[in-house]
Amino acid sequence: MDIKSLIDNLIEELETKIQKSSLNTQTSYCPLVSICIPLHNHAKYISEALDSALAQTYSNFEIIVVDDGSTDNSSEIINSYNDERIKYFYKEHTNAPDTRNFAISKAAGDWIFWLDSDDYLDSQAILFYINTAANFPDCSLFYSKVRSFDNKSKSTITIHEFPDWYLNSRKLLADVFEKGEHFWLGSTMIRKSVYSQIGNYNTDFNRAHDFEFCLRFIYSGNFQLKYIDEVLYHYRQHDSNISGINVANRDNSYTCRLFEQMIELTEPEELMPQLMLHPDKELALALFYAGCAQKFFHFGDKIRTLKYFEKSNSIKEIPDVAKAIASLKQQMAKDSSNFEHSFNYQPLISVCIPTFNRAHLITQTLDSILAQTYKNFEIIIVDDGSTDNTAQLINNYSNDLIKYIKNTKSGIAKSRNLLINNAQGEYILWV
Repeated sequence: MDIKSLIDNLIEELETKIQKSSLNTQTSYCPLVSICIPLHNHAKYISEALDSALAQTYSNFEIIVVDDGSTDNSSEIINSYNDERIKYFYKEHTNAPDTRNFAISKAAGDWIFWLDSDDYLDSQAILFYINTAANFPDCSLFYSKVRSFDNKSKSTITIHEFPDWYLNSRKLLADVFEKGEHFWLGSTMIRKSVYSQIGNYNTDFNRAHDFEFCLRFIYSGNFQLKYIDEVLYHYRQHDSNISGINVANRDNSYTCRLFEQMIELTEPEELMPQLMLHPDKELALALFYAGCAQKFFHFGDKIRTLKYFEKSNSIKEIPDVAKAIASLKQQMAKDSSNFEHSFNYQPLISVCIPTFNRAHLITQTLDSILAQTYKNFEIIIVDDGSTDNTAQLINNYSNDLIKYIKNTKSGIAKSRNLLINNAQGEYILWV
């Protein structure tokens, strides 16, 4: 190495050290940060999450814990902390996006930092984020490297690094579409005002609500985001991690809906930029839709796979695509035949629903049951003394399949017994 290269390397190393030093030293910018922890039955992990939040070197923060109807001893553990910075809220169990929205409604901070209840923070995490926010005041979202570790051995599995999409947020669309790469909700600090501008998390997405929010954030075109090149968040991998389930064995319908939304809202040149540089534009577009079909096939969505293979074939015939269409149609016909054969036996099913003050959910539940392809069922609802408008919503359905029983409040066990007594079916399905 020559003298000039050596000096250049030393200067670069010194600049990096100076930059990092500025990020872990308190600046004059000191906004309130709400560290929001959604929780459901993570008693075994919540102490580590809370301890890491309380150990932050940045001092101006509050901790919002929203317990989504835990049935373990999570509440006892949280209430054992005698620290006024912790604000604990318990609610009936709904779902992840609804729980996050509840946390947002209770947060007083200018910034919201998401910490999942089974993960933990580096002690300087919030300080790094706030100092980066001070240096990039045009940004509304910050994200960092994430360390995944094994719950049993505590050893590092991998360090997740992300591109820096600062001043190039639309490139995130291609990274999501081609590589499945977007910022993680855990480890993200978001300006609270963003939610008032583009909305909270979509409660229709029991899965992939982070992905759905990410797309709205980008498509709005109003915000910048910035990457912090430091490991500041520790993600625990354990048996019950929903994101750790094998792709083939989980519900990918939400993800498929979002990918199709991207195809409809975005030019192919943005989603697959390298492919669309091909001089034969017709072939490039045909290959783009074939690539879309392969993506849906990966997620097990045969209907959308066929749709986009056929769209590809309509633009330009490609022999391999034609073969894929024929093979897929044959497989789907076989699946349909097996499905119909398996349902020659059609006993009456009693779908039993105990409810209490769930007006905000009951129509979604009923609509999903009434949309079943299996038709030999009845729906029995026992309302355990609801005081909201549950009765009105149910009575709006003019459907002989639905039997509604209004009961005085007597508890879930008696409600279930009443349902059993009124069920006419050979089988009972509890919802």
